[in-house]
Amino acid sequence: MAQYRHVTYNPVSPKPIDWTHEREWRWPLRNAPALDPNDLPPDIDNLPGLELDGPILNGIGAVVKTATQAERLICDILTQVDRGDVNEHRYEFVLALDSIASMADIRDREALEDAIDAGRIDLAPYFAISKDRAEELSEQFRQLVKSVEEKAGPPESGEIGGCWLWITDNEHEMTPALLRYNFARVTKEGNYIVELYEYSDLRSLAQREEMTLKLAERLEGEHGVHATYFSVLASDDPNGVPLYNGDELDNRKYYNFSDDADDY
Repeated sequence: MAQYRHVTYNPVSPKPIDWTHEREWRWPLRNAPALDPNDLPPDIDNLPGLELDGPILNGIGAVVKTATQAERLICDILTQVDRGDVNEHRYEFVLALDSIASMADIRDREALEDAIDAGRIDLAPYFAISKDRAEELSEQFRQLVKSVEEKAGPPESGEIGGCWLWITDNEHEMTPALLRYNFARVTKEGNYIVELYEYSDLRSLAQREEMTLKLAERLEGEHGVHATYFSVLASDDPNGVPLYNGDELDNRKYYNFSDDADDY
C-alpha cells in the first residue's frame, strides 16, 4: 500500500526548515525479482511493475500534450477496460493541454478551472450505453450479418480457418453493444473481433473473408462503424498465427501506441 515518506520539518527552530513542497506519496514495488537489466522479460504480462489495483486508484485523470494523443489514449483505456484489465471507474477523464487557452490569457484560478473543465474529456459516457440501445444495435448487426450470408451465393471450397469481423473503432456505440451481448470480444493483442455465427460453416476461409469485407463496408455506410476482417489459417483461435487482415486496415482508426509512448 502507499507509504508516506517524511522529510525534515521544523518551522519553530531558530533556523526554520520547511521542505513541505518535497513531501510526496510513493507507491513501492513489492516482491520484485532480481532481474538482469540487460535481459528481456520472458512474458510482458509478468513484467515487474507498480501494482495499480484496488479502489483507491479509481477516478484517475490523464494529461497529455495534444488532442491526437488524447484520442489515442482513450482508445487504449477503453481496450484495457473491455479486455478486463481494469474496471470502468479506474479512469475518469483525459485532458489535452493544447485544448486549454494560453496560460498568459488566464488571469485567475477560477478562469483556469473553467478552462480545464472545458477541455477535459469525460470517459463516463463511453460506458453509459443503455440495455435497450445495446439490444437494438445488436439485433441490427445480427440482421446485417444474416443479409450478407443470404446474398453470398453457394459455399465455395478452399482453405479452412477462423474469420471474424475486426472492429477498429472501439469508441463507437456499436462496440460496447456487441460486447454486452457476447457477439464481440477483445483478444490478447487488443483486437475487437466479432463472431459471425450466421455464416455457413461450409464456406472457405477466402469466401468468408470476402463476405466480411462486404459486411464491413455496409457497417460503415449504415452505422459509421470502421471495421475489416481478421482471420487465422487452419485455426479457430484468434490468438493463433499466421494472422491475416484486410488491406482496408491502413485507412481505419487503429493505433500503434509504441511510436509516441514517451509523449504521455
